[in-house]
Amino acid sequence: MTVELKDGGLEIFIPPLPAAAYFELLGILHDLAEKGDFSPLVISGYFPPDARGLLRFTFASDPGVIEVNLPPASDWSTFQSHLQRLDLAAADAGLRTVKYHFNGFTQGTGGGAHLCFGGPVARRSPFLERRNFLPGVLRYFQNHPSLAYAFSGMFVGPNSQAPRVDETGTGVLHELELALAGSGKVEPDPFLFALLFRDLLADRSGNTHRAEISIDKLWNPASPTGTMGIVEFRAVESTADAAALGTIALLFRAILARIARHPYHASLHPWAETLHDRFFLPTLLWADLGSVAADLRRHGIAFDPAWLKDFWAWRFPLLGTLSGPQGKLTVTHALESWPLLGEQPAGATTVRAIDSSNERLEFRTTRADASRSWLLVQGVEVPFRACGRWALAGLTFRAHYRVPSLHPHIPAQSPLILDWIDRRSGRITNSVEWHSWRPNGKQYDSRPQNADEASQRVRERWIPRPDRIGDKARPRKNLPPSERWTHDLRTAV
Repeated sequence: MTVELKDGGLEIFIPPLPAAAYFELLGILHDLAEKGDFSPLVISGYFPPDARGLLRFTFASDPGVIEVNLPPASDWSTFQSHLQRLDLAAADAGLRTVKYHFNGFTQGTGGGAHLCFGGPVARRSPFLERRNFLPGVLRYFQNHPSLAYAFSGMFVGPNSQAPRVDETGTGVLHELELALAGSGKVEPDPFLFALLFRDLLADRSGNTHRAEISIDKLWNPASPTGTMGIVEFRAVESTADAAALGTIALLFRAILARIARHPYHASLHPWAETLHDRFFLPTLLWADLGSVAADLRRHGIAFDPAWLKDFWAWRFPLLGTLSGPQGKLTVTHALESWPLLGEQPAGATTVRAIDSSNERLEFRTTRADASRSWLLVQGVEVPFRACGRWALAGLTFRAHYRVPSLHPHIPAQSPLILDWIDRRSGRITNSVEWHSWRPNGKQYDSRPQNADEASQRVRERWIPRPDRIGDKARPRKNLPPSERWTHDLRTAV
């Protein structure tokens, strides 16, 4: 054992010891630390190899975050208890599970909150014992895009940390269908079974860890942690509190229970261009999540989507509303896929940047209100489409001008001027400026320190324009005809 003064504190290195001696020594060190002033006190070294069955939270340093691996839980209540204990410990240490951007947007830390499922021992994993289970899971998640986008972070799509299988290349769905058809034909060898899907559940570069559903730890003898019988669901990011993350985990567990009880055989859906067009909009995501809940109810599992309402309002914040005699329009932040740019020289090496200059908004009103109104953005009419009792429109626009980025000829289109117009009179009944950044264009002094300050910065970027009310609407340009839900304001430049 070594004792060292380091960085103003005391670091004690413990060599490999049997469990009994290890914990006796920890008790002695704890008593000494309470009697003396050893702040900070760091315990390092080796964990006892024979300490089986111990409840262990493990911590690792990642860029900008602390990664926490929770101990296995045999049921959801135990998992939720682990989350709550971690939440309390983080608060005591002055840590949090969210990140406040300069402009007030709030998201998870970016480190992920991936959910792992398996069995009590590797070979008893249901993903290996039941050869129709993993194929059913892959089919179910591919048919429900909300499970890939609703709980992830700001960065979604093919270049994100958890791309869907149908975002990774042309023809991949055909190859996956062939693999799914072969799942009952391979020998009862876990290696061959995992090999069916290993090279399809990967990102565009072939990284098998970066996938919405990763089987890196299912059965890969070439990796030291590859034969654990575990499937990892990576399209989940940290939430504002333990209750929200626990509810998301409960949903995923319910889906797996439903598929285990009633195998799922639906064909893979060819979403193609409609995938991002539809499911980057919160209302259509919520509708898909509702269909998941309805399916669970049909199979005897009563998951109520209302349990996620608070999380939804945090994940897709309401930016503001426009009201007039012709009805009300709500404006909500939506999702956007950011493209990966080509290699750029950076000193002695090369880097690849992400073009994050675009944002997407969702506009929603009732179908009746849509028939009585227009919406002009920068003088361009934005057409709506019917979705149940709602009428929806998505809008992609260039929020910031950055170099490098795609399309350097297109300037920043923020602030957006939103004019809500009565169709009968043709006059503006309400108008607002929406700024993607601080309205005066200056830099913020620092990040928001708490949720209230972050919300205040978002509200400051929504600026009513009463001076425009009553003006006659003069559409500047029409968007190209399209059957899409989301329209691209960049085409109107």
